[in-house]
Amino acid sequence: MKPEEGQEEEIDYDYFRSVQIPLATEPTTILARLEEIQQEMYRRNKWRAVRGYENLQEAHDKGDYTYSYEIVVLDELADLMLQRATREATEKAIQAIAQMGRAS
Repeated sequence: MKPEEGQEEEIDYDYFRSVQIPLATEPTTILARLEEIQQEMYRRNKWRAVRGYENLQEAHDKGDYTYSYEIVVLDELADLMLQRATREATEKAIQAIAQMGRAS
């Protein structure tokens, strides 16, 4: 089927339930998870900077640090940003995660 024929791709939510961190669906829970990821990235970047590595991959290649990748999937970001109570904090968390991701 061609893309213009309107084929929709279904998401297998059962797959996401098998990961270590449960799927978050409420805006306040999503924000809390984003802040946890932000803190973890901050911790990793601080560790890297103190030891003089340019990036985490360099430390990993030298066997000094083994890390797992943090994967964030935000489905329906527009709906999340429309939530007045968490909009500003969510925006700041996403921005900080993106900036630290580029730095590491």
